[in-house]
Amino acid sequence: MKKVALCYTGGKDSTLTLHLLLDKVTKIEYKDYLNFSHDFTKTLDLNSEFIFTTLVTFHPKDPSFLSHPLPLLKDIGKSLNLNHKFIEISGPNYLESYAEAIKSLNVDVLVTGDMMNVCNNFMFNATEKAGIKIFCPLWDCDRKKIWDLVLDHYKLSVFITCINLSKFQFLPEEKEVKDKDERNELNLIKSYIGKKFDWIFFETLQRCSEKYNVDLCGENGEFHSMCLNGPLFQYEIKLPQINSLKIDKTGTYCYLDVPII
Repeated sequence: MKKVALCYTGGKDSTLTLHLLLDKVTKIEYKDYLNFSHDFTKTLDLNSEFIFTTLVTFHPKDPSFLSHPLPLLKDIGKSLNLNHKFIEISGPNYLESYAEAIKSLNVDVLVTGDMMNVCNNFMFNATEKAGIKIFCPLWDCDRKKIWDLVLDHYKLSVFITCINLSKFQFLPEEKEVKDKDERNELNLIKSYIGKKFDWIFFETLQRCSEKYNVDLCGENGEFHSMCLNGPLFQYEIKLPQINSLKIDKTGTYCYLDVPII
């Protein structure tokens, strides 16, 4: 029986993938939602038996993630009540470091929530170097169907934690938005940071997609998320009531500043 680990960030992609792997209560027809046209989308049969060993989060030394704060990620792991490994990655040869970390998991398959190639097939190269298979069930899937699974089927509570303002041409030096409706649309996008993703936000993304070529799942870094509740959670993770929005030093990223309590 294959031993499996999931590369986990706490975001919607990896949390949805986790539910595809382990939630056998919420019944879905995988073929209606997933694209099995690539070899690496057929590595694992979701209807077959396998041994799930661990969630794994790869991180640099002294991480300061704006989108996926590690303390919040640890709280999520506790609610999921699953083995969760945090493995430090170091340079300058990051491919070698990742490969060694993956090899240390002692599994047959590493699963990721990747939907498209945004980093020159980095994880494919890392798993190949480690000598194990990779499984990407969300790869090349229809974005609307992904959100159908997230919001309607699994009813995951997904919160927007960070938005790349430049992806929406929000930066004033790139474009001065004079149209009132367009300005309101962009302000609505920004206002969702720290709020739960819903179909209203999805419809706003659809309109922005036509104007700015925005990926509806944020796969080009348009936005990032954390999932705080779902069928596999033992309890809901609550964001602290006292939090604020901050802009990074470059003026590019607007993110939720979550105090650690």
